[in-house]
Amino acid sequence: MLNKISRLVKTKHKIKLIKLIKNIFFLTKILHIYQVKKHKEKLACSASIFNNYSDVLFVIQLFNKGMNVKKILKPLKKNRVANIVAFADGCIDNSAFLLHKELEGPNHIVLQVNDLHEIRNYRLSLDIAKNLNCKYVFLMQDDDIYEESIFNWLREGMKIMNKDNKISIAGGNSGTNFLEKYNYNLIKDIERFNSSAINVYSNKNSKMFYEMDGFFKFQIPTTTPSKDFSNFEFVGSVNRAPQLINVNSAKDLNFFPKELEPFQYDDYYNCLNSWLNGYKVLLAPFSQKKSDVNIGGMRLYNNVNSSNRQKHFSRNYNFVISKFKEFINSGKLNKLIIQTNKDYSSYK
Repeated sequence: MLNKISRLVKTKHKIKLIKLIKNIFFLTKILHIYQVKKHKEKLACSASIFNNYSDVLFVIQLFNKGMNVKKILKPLKKNRVANIVAFADGCIDNSAFLLHKELEGPNHIVLQVNDLHEIRNYRLSLDIAKNLNCKYVFLMQDDDIYEESIFNWLREGMKIMNKDNKISIAGGNSGTNFLEKYNYNLIKDIERFNSSAINVYSNKNSKMFYEMDGFFKFQIPTTTPSKDFSNFEFVGSVNRAPQLINVNSAKDLNFFPKELEPFQYDDYYNCLNSWLNGYKVLLAPFSQKKSDVNIGGMRLYNNVNSSNRQKHFSRNYNFVISKFKEFINSGKLNKLIIQTNKDYSSYK
């Protein structure tokens, strides 16, 4: 009899427990519906707020640098930019979650991808920009923190590029000039190339150079950085980031080619291809940029540094040089740059 009562009591408790669990699930579902509704109302409200710089797509790539999300987005949100695409690439941290949480505009897009790396992501961003009717992409990286004055730089850069649609790229970081008498050639000793150190030095005339002995040598432009694009010059190549790129030019010239994936030396390719096809490359170093550890997450987590390179680096370098070495070594490139700089007063 006791056993029967015990079983009966247990059954009653089970029924109550099941009802309680169902009620909890129901309440949780109601709460979730309410939260989604409130989020949709917030996004609807944001549609009228984030509408500035509608002809620019701001492109951000994060590689396990979630700690920088708020700092990177701060000037963009403060200036209420309309279009942002953020790639959380190969991230195992909270990058994607934070991007979704922080980005509120209707054209603020977060893409979580699996180790595609920057070339494929940037190429994809050009298609997104075309779809959003953007004239420019503004390329950013996850170790660059910009002061709000970056928008002074951006506005002045757009003015110049709007005046001359043959400027395909404006760079706000550093630049490179190729030396016509250096005789650039293909890399053959790949093992030594992958581990050789890079030297930065100045000669007796105070000209700065960037060299890997036996492989390449470039002259470093000495343009004075500014916060408003007030100092600029035309150069052989500009390095990211930031970079302001004309979308139509980039599409026409096949920027970020598949052959250079996953990353490295696409800057050289894009810039040299621009000069070869009648376009121009402009350098205007931005003075108010900070960096967390002075290296992007992509290179940090691939263990890339100045004396340790992955095997595809030499392949990519050879791909670029094989296409443009005659253009560089013949002096044609430098003649174009010199002439363009002589005419620079028309851009001021």
